[in-house]
Amino acid sequence: MYRRMRHVMIAGMVIAAGCSSSGDTSPSATEAPDASAAPDTGLEAAPEDSEVDVPDETVTTDVAEPVDDVDIVTDVEIALRRPDHHGFRSDNYTIGGDALIVVDDKSIDAAFSVDASPLDATLVDDGIYLVSGLPDGESTISLDGTDATVSVDNYPTTGPVFSGPHQEPLFCTFESFGLESAGDDNCSVETSVRWGYVGDDGAFVEAAEAPDADTLFIRLEEGTINRGIYQFAVAEPTGDDASIAPGKDVVYRFGGGCGTGHTQGANLGSSVLDEEALAAGYIVATSTFNTLQTHCNDVLSAETLMMVQEHIDETLGPIGLTIGRGGSGGAIQQYAIAQNYPGLLDALSVAAPFPDSASISGGVTDCGLLLNFWTTDAGATFDDAARTAIQGHGTEQFCSAWNTTFLSNVNPSAGCASAIPEEEIYDAASNPSGIRCTLQDSASNLFGVDDQGFGRRALDNVGIEYGRNALMAGLITVDQFLDLNEAIGGYDLDGAIGPDRTEADSALVEEVYAEGRVLRGDSAVADIPVIDIDPYSDLTFDIHDRFRSFTIRARITGDPTTPSENRVIWSRPGGGLVTTVTGEPDEEAPATEWTPTAIVDALAEWVSSGERPEGVADDCIIDGVRVFGDDALDPGSECSEAYPYFGDPRTAAGAPIENDIIKCATVPVDASTYGVEFSSDQAERLAAVFPNGVCDYTEPGVGQVELRGTWLTY
Repeated sequence: MYRRMRHVMIAGMVIAAGCSSSGDTSPSATEAPDASAAPDTGLEAAPEDSEVDVPDETVTTDVAEPVDDVDIVTDVEIALRRPDHHGFRSDNYTIGGDALIVVDDKSIDAAFSVDASPLDATLVDDGIYLVSGLPDGESTISLDGTDATVSVDNYPTTGPVFSGPHQEPLFCTFESFGLESAGDDNCSVETSVRWGYVGDDGAFVEAAEAPDADTLFIRLEEGTINRGIYQFAVAEPTGDDASIAPGKDVVYRFGGGCGTGHTQGANLGSSVLDEEALAAGYIVATSTFNTLQTHCNDVLSAETLMMVQEHIDETLGPIGLTIGRGGSGGAIQQYAIAQNYPGLLDALSVAAPFPDSASISGGVTDCGLLLNFWTTDAGATFDDAARTAIQGHGTEQFCSAWNTTFLSNVNPSAGCASAIPEEEIYDAASNPSGIRCTLQDSASNLFGVDDQGFGRRALDNVGIEYGRNALMAGLITVDQFLDLNEAIGGYDLDGAIGPDRTEADSALVEEVYAEGRVLRGDSAVADIPVIDIDPYSDLTFDIHDRFRSFTIRARITGDPTTPSENRVIWSRPGGGLVTTVTGEPDEEAPATEWTPTAIVDALAEWVSSGERPEGVADDCIIDGVRVFGDDALDPGSECSEAYPYFGDPRTAAGAPIENDIIKCATVPVDASTYGVEFSSDQAERLAAVFPNGVCDYTEPGVGQVELRGTWLTY
């Protein structure tokens, strides 16, 4: 069971922190009221953007932060207490299982009740009682002999807590894990706990004991939480849960991709059988709902992470730090969780990073439009150099890679996972009410739906001057520039390319920014330690551009050449598409002293000490030698020369490297701004191509507002 609460001080008042659903057409996540006006208790007041969902009929008085891990102030008799492993850095939180109750009088013989029904209370520490037996839904916990009460919302293991209504239908995939059904409609399974070791083939071998002293003996648990299949492993030579020391740090694995939902999925590049990390004393955990290829929904991923963390807490005792690890879509999840649900992750190890899925979608879908244009008679006049310059990447192969991997996500009939039966899939003619496998339909809790019941889509290419930089560089003619922009077109809601440009609803775009779907540099991300591992693949058939690392840097510092205090970029020879999608290290790349677990160790030290460890700085590998330092990636440096970065179709059309504009502000088109001569006929044609103007990147994007808050619910 799960409760979403806030570490608040209760003085005879009832505070409820519950979930609220979005409407049919708008995600409208709940906003945080001002909770900064706490009485003078000697404690630090909560920040203004704290979120406390309080029923209208109640009044809150004491809202404050704990001091020295004590949740009690003088006039408080009972409070709900969050486990210590996140250091009370999140203003809102959920804990699962049973309620931890802190009582002012440490000698009291506690007798707790929920709405007059007695509960089982067990003393687990001085003044701390574990209260079990809470029903699902809202309850008021009271302490006999006092007036102290607290109201909580309790959630089932199947969720949801704050991500919004379950996506239906959900197709089960637990059989591929060898798990047995628990017999419900949520794809739940019987929890499996096995002891054993990792065999020579990398598979888990169940055994009563390790075959020899050199073999790591492992506890592996698998089950379902929030409908996803979770796994976590920990090494313990005795084979006894009671011998597992509490306080272990967690390496949480995030899988790559960006998929369209409706299945339990699989773990892409996120195995928990990481012997190096386990031998170093870490718990390694993941869930299929933390693989973005299963559901490209960062809120669902955050919720699942939170629920799995709490289950580990309850099973093995309080955990220490939680350090994320994952590449590509695994990086998107980590950045989004750090920004939007701060406190769940203490540090990030990201590989082949993208900042988010919302702001990169424009460049990805541009690739589909450009590849379509190249097949036309007008497109055939563009040579390879021109096409590469217009697409913006280091090689023309990049758009082909996007087309092969993820462009199908705009087509509701083509982007479905193999676990979804063909007869269930949407077809405009034969099955118009079927499952629509697009990113916006999969995440309709976040984006809402239109009057047809289709997911609202934040995709826009109005005003984009495709090939602007190529024209100004003399790589294409004025007529070619006009041909391209006349014919480029856009996508309809079924993913078909048509003559009209794609236009996003401005209100939806504003919601996307306000609710954190776009990574911001002025968010909590700027304060969390990050090691960004960049496998260089800019000149190959891949989708992972080096410029994404500098996009993130520019968002944080305002300049791609200025390092950020809490984030370093490590440049490595690339390992190919599969390697970068999964975030796994390339076995053929030159070895360095930094193994994945050494990176996690450095991040753990960084968090614990508050200081960046020695040797953790921007770097690159050149001929097997590590070149590092705070100036290693400066323009003109050895690393920058060895690992140049490029852009995408949006930056090639004049967008800044931050590349965070979904829908651009426009200004009237002016033929004199291109630095090349337009004839009067060409100028008239240009005005006809852009009747609503062209992008003005000196202005913020349409709807580009600040974050509404953190820990939003749907």
